[in-house]
Amino acid sequence: MRLRSRLPALVAAGLVLAAIVGLVARADALLDLLAGSVARADAAVGNRLSAAGVLAYWDFDEVRPRNRVSGRDVETGGTRIVRGRYGSARAFRPGRQSFVRTDVPLPALGPQFTFSCWVRFPEKVRNQQIFQYLAVAGGKLVLRLPGQKPLAWPIEAAPGRFRHVAFTVDEAAGTARLYIDGEPQGSLALQPLVHKSLQLCFGQDRWTPPAAFALDEVSVWARALSPEEVRALARQRRSLGTSRAFARLAALYAARTFRDTYGALLLAVDLFNPLLHESRIYSAGLPSYALELSRNDVRHFNAWFNDTADNGLNAPATSDKRKVDLLVRGRRRSAVMELVAGRQTGPETSSKRTFTLELLDADGEPERKLLLRPVEGAPYLLDALAAKLARDSGLPPVAPEIVAVSTNGSFDGLYLAADLSGDKGSFWRGEAEQWRELITRLPFFRDQALAEFDRIAGRLKAPLCSDRKSPLTSREIVHEIRRQRRLLEDAALDRTPRSDEALVARVADFVREEIFLGDNPHA
Repeated sequence: MRLRSRLPALVAAGLVLAAIVGLVARADALLDLLAGSVARADAAVGNRLSAAGVLAYWDFDEVRPRNRVSGRDVETGGTRIVRGRYGSARAFRPGRQSFVRTDVPLPALGPQFTFSCWVRFPEKVRNQQIFQYLAVAGGKLVLRLPGQKPLAWPIEAAPGRFRHVAFTVDEAAGTARLYIDGEPQGSLALQPLVHKSLQLCFGQDRWTPPAAFALDEVSVWARALSPEEVRALARQRRSLGTSRAFARLAALYAARTFRDTYGALLLAVDLFNPLLHESRIYSAGLPSYALELSRNDVRHFNAWFNDTADNGLNAPATSDKRKVDLLVRGRRRSAVMELVAGRQTGPETSSKRTFTLELLDADGEPERKLLLRPVEGAPYLLDALAAKLARDSGLPPVAPEIVAVSTNGSFDGLYLAADLSGDKGSFWRGEAEQWRELITRLPFFRDQALAEFDRIAGRLKAPLCSDRKSPLTSREIVHEIRRQRRLLEDAALDRTPRSDEALVARVADFVREEIFLGDNPHA
């Protein structure tokens, strides 16, 4: 009787367990499906906004801002995430260069467009640039279109409140109009408009004064909106994205929820997997860098990294340098360390730092400089493969190589180490997609490169999956390895059938181009 009473619960538990096993077993297909659904839903939001006439739109609600219409990221430095009208906004601070450089070239605005944004100024409005065509000077909001007379209108700060600012340009009608809080404030007669070949940039750009304002909900329209439409933008009680693409935004949030939930399931499976342990990383024989930092150095680097990560700052930047000790390949060294921000850092979900180590010799003079970046977010196996094949071909790239990094005895994760020392004759420049350029020029056939990739992947699969500092689960790492192999298969490798004659020809061409001539075609 007792077993019979428990039977429904046991059946239910068995069904749940079977469902979990099935979901994990089909990880590759589900990861592709969920990633594709998020990408399609995201593109649908941009398509809906584009169909409504929106050329570009930034809501600044995400940690790393991006153009909702094109889906491209922006480059932001010095700004901070603050509370916006409904979600988040970007604060531009005068204490450092604060800017958001977008993916939109100014010539893309054309002869007819509308610019709309919400701006919150401090109590004292100082001279500054909002973007290339809109500035504050002498307590006035100034519209500065190229080749036109400036149009200025007094503006007063409303502490704690965002104000709507917009202007329309209609070259065919020969008129540009400035609006504040939905009301027209002035107009000017237009001459032929020629945009400069620059990217649209908010805040301080090069030689402009420091910016001090908060920016939210920026939209650029591919036509000159009517006064009624501008007034409606200033009066709307919801964000532009919500009002124009609510259903598609809901579908996007649902797709992200499913993706993140499945990722949490895979992570839970990893937590109960006894085979995933740091010992598998060290037993793989990978080079290790054991850093030794003082408490002040740890606090300094943590503060800089957390500030950069929390505010999504991805413009090229570096922290202050600190002298540290480390143990590398069993040898104690001194080095100068600094953190790096920019495109080469890992995904925003990664807790790993990107940093450089300038190794010092016995006299304290710089000897080598290494760049260490998280393996996730980069085609790390393809980079390692290109370096291995280049070494086998006689080229001297000292790096990249996959290494284990620890700080004060605590494991930090797996990194890709690249040698930046220009005086070592390294062929590797640390550039994106260089693996493709290098592999397609080396004297190796396609089947040789694939076989070498499989050997590298087989050796590194276990340590990569055991890296608990990675934001990816073991199933996602295996999926990424397979993706990188497909990239290698699709690369423009020589598909000539292997033969002694073909190999001799390839080696001869490579020796002539890369080793004999080098950078001097007239050698």
